[in-house]
Amino acid sequence: MFALRSLYIRFYTLVAVMVSVFALMHLVQGHWQWLAPLLAWVPMPLLNLWRRFKTNAWYRDERERPVMTLTLLAVAMVLITGEREAPLWCTLAGLFGLLLLLFVATAVPRGLREKQGNSTLLAELEFSDAAGKPCRLRQSLPQGPVMALFVHSPSQVYGCMAVRELQQWLQQGHSPIPASQIVVIFPGDIPAWVEPLKSLGVHCWQDSQGASLATLGLWLRGGNVGFPGGPNAARPALAVLADDQQQPGLWQVADNLRMPPSLEVLQSKIDRLVK
Repeated sequence: MFALRSLYIRFYTLVAVMVSVFALMHLVQGHWQWLAPLLAWVPMPLLNLWRRFKTNAWYRDERERPVMTLTLLAVAMVLITGEREAPLWCTLAGLFGLLLLLFVATAVPRGLREKQGNSTLLAELEFSDAAGKPCRLRQSLPQGPVMALFVHSPSQVYGCMAVRELQQWLQQGHSPIPASQIVVIFPGDIPAWVEPLKSLGVHCWQDSQGASLATLGLWLRGGNVGFPGGPNAARPALAVLADDQQQPGLWQVADNLRMPPSLEVLQSKIDRLVK
């Protein structure tokens, strides 16, 4: 099922580009009613492009309120002007497409054929570093509290944002867990853009085959859809093991890939667990 969702995310971006080009061509000719489709389709891809490189603006907003406001404004524009031709239908399609993206395509519910994950096995499961060396949380890290952050995909903007939040959390001194005791786990190859995080001492592991992620209930079936092939995908999750714990004292799994577990929201729980 996630294969279709993954394809839709790509399809939405492609259509947004096509509609934008078409709308701009009409705007240049003085057809101002095409401003509405532009407002309905462009903000979401532009916001995510900005987020990938610069900021976590409006992060974890389920409704993406700034984008939704512009889209509803665009719908109101075409309705007020009495437009009944292509600009109206393109604008309504933009609203429907955005709603589908926010509440269906990026949701990651458990499939009917998926087994319930077992987080109690986390410390025993095997991952690997960039060189392919086997790694386990309690064997590869010194004794003490351990945090594991599971990233949705190395290619998705939401994975970049989750890693960026962790980096800022460490740099601002909010983490009660040393950077050397924190692991970021990817469902595919470790991307080059994590180097700033690794320079802080954070470990980066991978599970390209998905065996351990599947045991935890995080592996997304069909997450490797792309053109051609593509990165694997996992449900975003956060685990914290206190001193000498073999089982996570904190285990949070996101139900939407756009909103991974928030370090800011979970700060008090993490502090109580490890202090």
